Amino acid sequence: MNKIIRKIKKMFCKSGQVYKVNIKDIIISEEFRATQPRFKKMVQKREFYRKNNMYESQVILNRDFMLIDGYTTYLLCLENGEKYVDVYFMD
Repeated sequence: MNKIIRKIKKMFCKSGQVYKVNIKDIIISEEFRATQPRFKKMVQKREFYRKNNMYESQVILNRDFMLIDGYTTYLLCLENGEKYVDVYFMD
């Protein structure tokens, strides 16, 4: 992402509001990368998405675009080829 746009979002994004973020701009920590979600959990998340046409949990980022929560949703978005993801920012 353009560094200027990232800085603007970092300054003005409010907690609790939904924002569209390019999936490539989300930073995944080594902690998340080191542990893959259980197979059964991913099956359940995929089934929920298939039945409801929405993800079961939200993607939550900090102001530096580091993933805090919603790793399974992030992975499903990648699987589904989504370019932009709805995210929430937390302080």
